[in-house]
Amino acid sequence: MSQPTSVLSRVKRIVSAELGADPAHIDEDSTIASLGGDSLTSVEIVLLIEDEFGITIPDGEMTKIETIADIVACVEKNGGIPI
Repeated sequence: MSQPTSVLSRVKRIVSAELGADPAHIDEDSTIASLGGDSLTSVEIVLLIEDEFGITIPDGEMTKIETIADIVACVEKNGGIPI
């Protein structure tokens, strides 16, 4: 039986694919900006995260997301289900 993939690893995979960043260089303290993204990229990543986890992140929470850890916490808070 396979181990469920963690929220963090799934978020890192999405961010890596969207920004072309090496997943090994993405950690919980990384920001979208530090990985080469901008505000438009941040919105695109949030939309991909919502699709990946089957959740809706309220606009008020989106504006508070700065780090990868913030994304993970937001997914967990909004009921993202690990698959």
